[in-house]
Amino acid sequence: MNTSDSAIKERVVDRHAACLASQDCVKILDGSGTIQFFNEEGLAIMEIDDLAMVHGRYWPELWPEESRELLESALDGARSNGVVTLVADCPTAKGTDKTWEVTVASIPAPSGHYCVISRDITDRQAREQQKTLLMQELSHRMKNSFSMVQAIAEQTFQSAAGDSLRTFHARLAALGSANNLLLQSSWSATPMRGLVERVLRVEAEPDQFDLSGPDISVAPDAALSMSLLLHEMATNAVKYGALSTPAGKVRVEWQVEGSHFVLHWKETDGPAVEAPETTGFGSRLIGLGICNSRDVSIAFDPAGVQARFRAPLADVRDS
Repeated sequence: MNTSDSAIKERVVDRHAACLASQDCVKILDGSGTIQFFNEEGLAIMEIDDLAMVHGRYWPELWPEESRELLESALDGARSNGVVTLVADCPTAKGTDKTWEVTVASIPAPSGHYCVISRDITDRQAREQQKTLLMQELSHRMKNSFSMVQAIAEQTFQSAAGDSLRTFHARLAALGSANNLLLQSSWSATPMRGLVERVLRVEAEPDQFDLSGPDISVAPDAALSMSLLLHEMATNAVKYGALSTPAGKVRVEWQVEGSHFVLHWKETDGPAVEAPETTGFGSRLIGLGICNSRDVSIAFDPAGVQARFRAPLADVRDS
């Protein structure tokens, strides 16, 4: 390292002292991508006994050959855009396989150097892969369970009216669809719009629905509750309301009002509506509202059914 490079390194190290004290692997590269400095923690993580082993070497050459083009592109990208982040595999100097989350940042002139921070995410990746495998297994078992429940229902209700069995299958399918959506998000939370779209697209054409509301992450229990609720509302609309005709429309709007979540359902351009003379299980299910809040108001306006469902926001939104 010549005097000029040494002076630049000292200025860079001094300016980025806090960064270099990181528990991650931090490197300073010159403008050509050769290694000028490693923090002590980085040397330990990479199992490098002495900086002299890597000082002056072209950084991408320390990586497996299949990753070098990716690393060179990162250097070019950082020079153009300031910062580039990537994930790649690279063994340590002593051959320990690791996965790294790498951030390459261009240091402003006059140095023209790069600061590269590599975080060991090997354990995190392994946990995520294990979680994915568990979720796939859970999904497989749940699908088998739903199929078994359907088969039992068909045997149990052989003498029941065809509509009753079809209704049961439809409700079970709505519950299964909600479970699949939750499994895709590792049973943590699901976007409200995605949930509504997934339930309603089974019942009618997408252009018959007008959806509006903020981007809310819905907790798993609330997602299951709303899936069944929306399914019942849509089923009724298909049988008796706006969705029984191609011209019919349904507006679904959700919003946060103080400490509550509110869902509005409004049907238009369908046949004239009359209040039902009798109520069945579906009506009772709707009456439970969101998360069993029972805060429900329904108006059978001749121009179209209108409903409002209200529940504590803490029960609906994923914390």
